[in-house]
Amino acid sequence: GNDAIADLLGYGTSNTFETAAATAPGSNTDVKSLNRTNGADTDSNAADFSLSATITPTASNGGGTPPVDPQPEPGVKAIAEIQGTGPASPFVGSTVTTIGKVTAVYATGGFNGY
Repeated sequence: GNDAIADLLGYGTSNTFETAAATAPGSNTDVKSLNRTNGADTDSNAADFSLSATITPTASNGGGTPPVDPQPEPGVKAIAEIQGTGPASPFVGSTVTTIGKVTAVYATGGFNGY
């Protein structure tokens, strides 16, 4: 394994996975959820993830359905606004608030960020 990667999920025909790819849904219309098996990370996607027809999102602490994001308050900035288009955020030196979900990390390859 690569110690710089906390975890990696590859499924179906992906060429990026840990040890063996997890099973994928049959098609784009075969709606299923990939679920971690018993919270385990054995470094094998085939062993660590299973498909379920029941889609049950849970909070990061493992309990219940996660809360719906609240409506943005005045002064809350979108992640893209905070990032800006230049080499530095337009809010450098300011305290800002955002609401969102990080879905990827691009440490290399041109994006260089979250």
